[in-house]
Amino acid sequence: MSAPRTWFSTEFHTGKRLLRARLRDLLAGPKRRGTAPLVFALVLTLAAGSLAACAPAEPVPTSTWTPDTVPADTMGEVLDCVQKALPAETAVDWQAETGQGRAGLLTAGEQTWVVIEDRDGPHLAEVLTGLTEAALQPFTGILGADGYTLDYNQSSAGDYRIYYDAAGVPLALSFGFGRQDTPVDLDGDGIRELVCSVTYMADGVPAVLVYRLSEGEIWQAEASALPEDVYQDRPPANGPPWTSYDPETNTVTTSLQFPGEEERQSWTTELDLDALEFYPYQY
Repeated sequence: MSAPRTWFSTEFHTGKRLLRARLRDLLAGPKRRGTAPLVFALVLTLAAGSLAACAPAEPVPTSTWTPDTVPADTMGEVLDCVQKALPAETAVDWQAETGQGRAGLLTAGEQTWVVIEDRDGPHLAEVLTGLTEAALQPFTGILGADGYTLDYNQSSAGDYRIYYDAAGVPLALSFGFGRQDTPVDLDGDGIRELVCSVTYMADGVPAVLVYRLSEGEIWQAEASALPEDVYQDRPPANGPPWTSYDPETNTVTTSLQFPGEEERQSWTTELDLDALEFYPYQY
C-alpha cells in the first residue's frame, strides 16, 4: 500500500503539527496534565510581552519550566500576568460534557483553543487558527473510548472533524465537503471501528479511511475495492481512484476513469478489516 496522501492543500496542516510539536516540547509531554500546561500555552502565545513586564527580579528561565518544576512563587506571578494579558471577558465556552469531564473552546484573537477538563484539571488539546465556525459534541463507544468531537470549518478549506478521547488525545480525523462518519463493529469484538468517507482537499477525490483500536493504539487504513490486476492490459487511468462506503451493505465501491471510455469502471467489495493494510495513526 502506498504512503498516505497529504490531506490538506495548504500549509495549514503542517503548520499546525509544528505548533503542536512546539507546545508538546514546551509542556514536557502529555503524561502530566493540569492547569499549568494551559497557563503556559496561553502565556507563550498571548502574554509574552506582559511576562517581560511582570518578570521577577531574578527570573527562572521559562525554557526550563515544566509542570513539575515551575517554582510556586513564579507560578503566582505567571497567573497574574495571564489575567492582565487576556481580555477581561475571555473565558472558556464549555460546550460538551461526559461522565469523565467536559470540553470547551477559548477564543483569543484569531486562535481557537480546545480545552479539555478531566479529573486532572483543564488542559490544552488543540490550537486552530482562522476558524469560521467550531462546535464540540460528546460521543460514546467509538474506538474503545468516550470523548468529544470537534467540528470546524476554516474559510473555504472544507469541513473537519477531530475525535478526542476524554483526556483530549486525538483518535481520528475526518475531512472534506459532504463527509460521512460511520461507527461500526467490523470484526465483532464489541469495539466499534470508525469508517470515514472523506474528500481530499488537494484534488477533490473521495476516499474511505478506516480507524481501528489494536493493542491500545489507533491504526488507520485506506479502503479500496480495486482488484490486483486492474491495470492488466489497460492504459493508466485518468486520475486517482474514487472510493465510497455504503453503511447499509458494508461495502466499498472504487471507480476509475480510463482513456477512451465514457463511463467510469467500478468495483464493489465488502469492507473487511483483514483485507486492509493498517499503519499507525499520527495526527
